[in-house]
Amino acid sequence: MNREMIDRVETDDLNTPLERSSLRAHLIAFGMVFVCCAVLAVGYATTYYESYTRSDKECDYFLELCRSFCWWCPWIAATPLMLILCRRFTIKRGAWRVPLAVHLLFGLVVGEGVRLIQFYLMKSNFGIEIMPVGVGPLLMGCNTYLAFVAAFHGLDYYRLFREREVRASQLEMRLARAQLDVLKMQLHPHFLFNTLHAISTLMHRDIEAAEAMVIKLGDLLRLSLEATEEHEVPMRKELDFLKRYLDIEQIRFGDRLVVDFDIAPDVQGAYVPNLILQPIVENAVNHGISKIVTQGRIVLRARNRKGIVEIEVGDNGPGLPEGGDPPVSRTGLANTRARLEQLYGSAGRIAFRTPEEGGLVVQMEIPFHTGPYS
Repeated sequence: MNREMIDRVETDDLNTPLERSSLRAHLIAFGMVFVCCAVLAVGYATTYYESYTRSDKECDYFLELCRSFCWWCPWIAATPLMLILCRRFTIKRGAWRVPLAVHLLFGLVVGEGVRLIQFYLMKSNFGIEIMPVGVGPLLMGCNTYLAFVAAFHGLDYYRLFREREVRASQLEMRLARAQLDVLKMQLHPHFLFNTLHAISTLMHRDIEAAEAMVIKLGDLLRLSLEATEEHEVPMRKELDFLKRYLDIEQIRFGDRLVVDFDIAPDVQGAYVPNLILQPIVENAVNHGISKIVTQGRIVLRARNRKGIVEIEVGDNGPGLPEGGDPPVSRTGLANTRARLEQLYGSAGRIAFRTPEEGGLVVQMEIPFHTGPYS
């Protein structure tokens, strides 16, 4: 759908709310008129009663209340007609002159019709035969009609506004999910390319080790495909995937690679982004461990500190060059930062530090939660 089509759909939604009015909206409008007329009836009856009381005249409040209700109930009966007219002649943005003129005309007609019914009811029930004539009573009926029409339009436009807010929220959620899907999909070819490159290198010197790596890579890809719909998984599941990846790297490096896990028990069930650890550890392997000839060590720590899961992945590689920038431009780390921001906003972050003993430590903070983050 192009931009022009989207604009046209949005314009149509704004211009024709009453044409799509639901039964529920009509019932709400009917109830609004009923309540409004009841309030006016009580107000008029109370005003007349207090006026008679101040002038020392006898007055039956209940009788005045019945008269007031009898006076205003024709407007309740006219509600379906007014709703039909509003739906047929909706005052739209850019096309309001003709509908407004029609409502002015019908305001005079409906107002006069209601006035005739009012005085018939007053005469038949209370013996009141006074029926004022002139421009004033005519305009009063028209103004009452227009007030109800304005209220119907306002109510329906508010309903439409709320519907569009919900729809916009749903679209925003779908967009965020789509962006997360794209970010996660970027990891698969990146990770696969690096692993296949390691296998091709190993095949020239150790066929059996390369074959073992291919088998483990197949298992790893199967696990990753099974979790394609999940944006968050429990930490224990993420660690299981990471250990399978490290099995592949262990074949590649042998005794040169040592990995220590220091995971707090209460963090095992915490939810973290799916495939969040693998690219960070891969970065430590490819840009840290592979650059040194001595034994390489990767330490993974995770703690829950006051509702924040703190994760650290450290290596004893060469670290950053003096004055060097953090390696956020690398695909895996840049992707990780984008995913944290997409999922948790300012509550999720990634940072880097160089310990005194050397190497590089990648630090992440994720809100502690044991279910999908909301």
